[in-house]
Amino acid sequence: MPDPFKEQQNGSSRNITSVSGGLGYRSEHFYIDATVILYQGQTSYRPYTINSTDSPLVINHNKMTTAMLTLGFPF
Repeated sequence: MPDPFKEQQNGSSRNITSVSGGLGYRSEHFYIDATVILYQGQTSYRPYTINSTDSPLVINHNKMTTAMLTLGFPF
């Protein structure tokens, strides 16, 4: 996903990358699906400003992994 700001803020890109993959199995009596999603990106902000050109800058590197499992029975 692209950076939501028109111009980069604090010289840092806020792009978010997500990669996903999954497997599934289906039989006559049930089905099961498994998937894994990896998100990564970074955010930055200045918690406060001072009377200087070098205000403190915080950069967070974010990574999140989500796994899902679905089990179903047709009826």
